[in-house]
Amino acid sequence: MTLFFFSLLYAQPDRTQIPSMEPLEPVQYPKAEYFETRFGYPVWYYRDTRFPLVQFYIDFDAGLLHNTEPNALAIAAAGWKRGPRWRSDAWWLNRLAILGAEPLLQMNQTSAVAEISVLEGYEREGLRLLKDTLHSPNRSGWNTHRKEVQTSTRSVRSLHFELIQLLVYGVRKKTVVSKSYRKCDLSRAYAEWKNQAKPRFVIVGNVDIESLLPQFDRFWNEARDAKEDIYERKSRPSHIPPQSILNYDAGHQAAISLIIPHAKLSMPEWLALEQLNFILGGSFGSRLSSVLREQEGLSYTVGSRLRGNASFGFLEISLMTTIEEIPAVRMAIESVLSDLKHIQDWEYQKIGSVRTMNMRMNLMDTRYVARNLIRFQSADWKEKKRREENITQLDLERAAQNVIQNQRKGWVLTGNAKEILSVLKDKRWDVYDRDLKIDTLFP
Repeated sequence: MTLFFFSLLYAQPDRTQIPSMEPLEPVQYPKAEYFETRFGYPVWYYRDTRFPLVQFYIDFDAGLLHNTEPNALAIAAAGWKRGPRWRSDAWWLNRLAILGAEPLLQMNQTSAVAEISVLEGYEREGLRLLKDTLHSPNRSGWNTHRKEVQTSTRSVRSLHFELIQLLVYGVRKKTVVSKSYRKCDLSRAYAEWKNQAKPRFVIVGNVDIESLLPQFDRFWNEARDAKEDIYERKSRPSHIPPQSILNYDAGHQAAISLIIPHAKLSMPEWLALEQLNFILGGSFGSRLSSVLREQEGLSYTVGSRLRGNASFGFLEISLMTTIEEIPAVRMAIESVLSDLKHIQDWEYQKIGSVRTMNMRMNLMDTRYVARNLIRFQSADWKEKKRREENITQLDLERAAQNVIQNQRKGWVLTGNAKEILSVLKDKRWDVYDRDLKIDTLFP
């Protein structure tokens, strides 16, 4: 028995050595067939026989900002979730049980999306249900009075991020003005959106696509010229206050964010920064997680993410910790950033392997395939993938030096300002109140 336990002990692998990772086979992206209906609506179809499901995905090229009354349109679009207005609840539940799913609909600033996943053999019924829901939303679900949102009642997390946006972009989120709408106003706003929106259809599954094309023609009204894009881009100030505190009493806890802005990056620099973020804090086992969570025990939730795009944006490192640990957290983050100039071989290999495995898992989801099928066919997507494969270890180290270590950084803390200032040696901090204005109680 003793010999048996000793054999198990010596059979354990040496965990002090970093395991080598073999490169995986490249991802094979689905190739779609392209069709056009008689009215000119584009249709992309990918035949997928793995599951007895059919996924319909329809996107529209108009959103809230293409409307003269965006608030009224937002209220009207909320009626999508309740199905066609003339159907009873019993009919609705019975229809969902037969089809196996319900419509998912949402509208953002510049576009709108409608989708439904149905069992194979119920393609026409699912498309008809989606059509009825879009053309006649349930007006009983329309709340015709939208109240103003006060910043003083928002959560710590939402106010913290709103202050970051104010410091980086120079603008703040607009509060919704309290206004009452009649249902005829909502109908008019919704009709205006329908007259401008043009749909694009994506189908993933095993269907007779030729027989469905006439049904797509009857799905929407005739195509019209899209309204000019009126989306307002956010301003880009040249100066970002380096140290800011949002005075919000949340006990002895504090939210910390380190903001590193960037601007006018080339595409290779942006792709290198994306991969560098994977090593820094954008994945499980990243450097930030290893140092601050596993080694120092300073925070359980720590990570980093990229916001914006190559032309302008910022890298955000965020976490929650106790107020007493703020100085130690700042020193640990600065130490991790300074070590980014040296990328290990196994870290570089891990990027490609993990991204490949994640993409393969995503492609097993028919909904993900439908949502991204058009993008997979574009030349821009193929060029991006080619450039991602050509990013070298030296490119990552250059991104760390040129983008992260040479940029001016800004700290944003949220918590009890009096306690935070008591543990910080540097008193040169801008203190904001809950309305995101300079707090005059802290000179």
